Amino acid sequence: MCRGKLRAVAAIAGAMLLSSAALSSAQTIYVEVGAVKTSFSASISPRALPKSKREPIAVRMASKVVAKGGLHIPAIARARIGIDRSLTIDASGVPVCSEGQLENQTTEGAEAACPAAIVGSGSTTVEIALGGGAPIRADSRLLAFNGGVEGRTTTLLVHAYLTAPVTQAIVVPIALTKLTKGGYGMRAQATIPKIAGGSGSLARFDLTLRRQVPTTTGGRHGYLLARCSDGNFVFEPEVEFLDGDLARGLLAQGCNTVG
Repeated sequence: MCRGKLRAVAAIAGAMLLSSAALSSAQTIYVEVGAVKTSFSASISPRALPKSKREPIAVRMASKVVAKGGLHIPAIARARIGIDRSLTIDASGVPVCSEGQLENQTTEGAEAACPAAIVGSGSTTVEIALGGGAPIRADSRLLAFNGGVEGRTTTLLVHAYLTAPVTQAIVVPIALTKLTKGGYGMRAQATIPKIAGGSGSLARFDLTLRRQVPTTTGGRHGYLLARCSDGNFVFEPEVEFLDGDLARGLLAQGCNTVG
């Protein structure tokens, strides 16, 4: 991307924690660009997986954005993650929820609208600056819904609901696309809508996608699948801010081969 203010930060090996860890001990990288420090972590459970056959997994992803000097965090335009080839997604038979069913819904309303389509949950914090005053932080639960499959792309719909200092339902579509070329097996891409009319910014999120989810026939289904083919899962997160700055890093999570 060619933007006047672009400052790309490539993989920082010294910031990577490569030791094996369980879901409660995610691997984290820290990337500084401009006046912003961004962290990203990802972890997979279980870590013990077959070398060839993919098995259901839970995936936890978290990120935090901090502006230096107490400044207001810049808004994020979009985020992308390159995902290791050992991971894949299978939404076949999983109930589907539409973006329209989640718009203008409280967290409880969204949960009631598509209970069977929920594939994950977590929490988020946004920072809102109104009228030139000090930024105010607002917390919300996160719910992730299966949004359906079209071609090689499975859509996740992540819902949050703010109650103060503004009232707003936020729905973030995340496109998980299976890749046929390149170093990654999937790419996740999210476009972040305007928060509080443009005065809000994402400060933190923590989201876990479940190991097993319901199916339309009443069974249980592995939504995300993985194998431990080479001892590590590699992720490449990338965050683009509205001012054109780009934060990019490389993250590895260890795994153990069984069977």
